[in-house]
Amino acid sequence: MYSFKVTWYESSLQGRGNTTGTQLVPSVNSTLILTVKATEVSCKDSAKFVCKVVISGGRSDQDSAQLNVVNGKSLTLLLEARYDNVLQKSITQWNDPDLQYRANLVTSTINPKTNATLKIEIPSYNVKCWDASTYRCELILYGNKFSVKQRSLSIMSSAQYIETKLSTPIALTKDEIKIDCLTWNFETNDTIAEIVLSKLGSNGLSRIFAAQLSFSEGTKLKWYDMNFKSRAVVISARVYPASTSNISLQIPKHNVRCSDAGYYVCEVISIGDKNGKSTLSLNITGNVMFLMPIPTLLSGNGYHVAKQS
Repeated sequence: MYSFKVTWYESSLQGRGNTTGTQLVPSVNSTLILTVKATEVSCKDSAKFVCKVVISGGRSDQDSAQLNVVNGKSLTLLLEARYDNVLQKSITQWNDPDLQYRANLVTSTINPKTNATLKIEIPSYNVKCWDASTYRCELILYGNKFSVKQRSLSIMSSAQYIETKLSTPIALTKDEIKIDCLTWNFETNDTIAEIVLSKLGSNGLSRIFAAQLSFSEGTKLKWYDMNFKSRAVVISARVYPASTSNISLQIPKHNVRCSDAGYYVCEVISIGDKNGKSTLSLNITGNVMFLMPIPTLLSGNGYHVAKQS
């Protein structure tokens, strides 16, 4: 009987996915299955997934597939505006409660003899992956005359261009910290200006270090946080060529601090429209020792100072 252990590296998937059906049988066959319920799938799950098998003796093989998250819901009518001859004004009626909740009605005016405008806006924080669709505007005039125009809207998640990868939780004094910022969907002829690793603190986002494009050196390393610089090692940092760009930071276990826990943000900035951010949280576990005074029965009502865990 063979036993195996599943190790998670992506905390956002670990909380939503399961590996039921996975089996590892040396010399026979192996299967790794990851399942995420449809109700817990998000736009950020759209990405390129790579399966890699490593065999004893250093042999390996891999295959990849692109996953695109779409919504199967079909909407026929979102909202409409009509002119009321009695009230002599335009009246707007929503037909999609979800869109009404997320969108703002900017303009809804109808001047029967001149023009008509119907305009809505969806704030960026309310945009969903299923908003990607083909939208159709119909203008209906008196005498059964009408005009139709449609346009397709594409939505791309910023997570498709950059991924933050780290192992969490880690044990204080026992495990090292390794943070990778991996880029996706860049071609050789793309140009990346910089890849930045930052940490979210009480005063907002603070840069740790960045790999920047240098026409003389190819890639230039720039540190912003001297505390991290004194404790960490940069394993990899390159922005050229764009197709293989990444940065990787490692903090040896003897240099790990409790304050290293928190949210880390990877950001890629390119000369073009391929920009994005990706965030992951790092948790640190361990026993904390502290000093506290403990009353004793010594003469003079003195105190011992002892360790308590």
